Amino acid sequence: LIIGYLLASLIGAPARSWTSSDGEKTFEGELRSYDADTGQVIVLVNGKAVNFNQDKLSETDRTFLTEWKAESEAPDPAEILASQKVGKVMTDRVLSRLNGKRFKKATMEKTPEYYLLYFSASW
Repeated sequence: LIIGYLLASLIGAPARSWTSSDGEKTFEGELRSYDADTGQVIVLVNGKAVNFNQDKLSETDRTFLTEWKAESEAPDPAEILASQKVGKVMTDRVLSRLNGKRFKKATMEKTPEYYLLYFSASW
């Protein structure tokens, strides 16, 4: 599931309504790419790629582009886990999730912020 989400976010965002900088015109399109350095945006509109500068978009759309770029550049959770001592052990082992009455193979969906270690002793 998380791999599908990451691929979808890298490929492009779902179609959304875009507004011009003056607020008078709107169009529906699917974001394909955004280069923050040059300000170039490519949106798929009715099957055709349209290339334009971010200055032609409303402030709300420019904020969306900035957030989309940050999300698309986020590191892969699996890579982060593999670089951690505890995370490496967790990824090396098989994780299971209870699905009804059976256990089903599971993967980490995101990088944990905290680890809870439980120790039990039998005296």
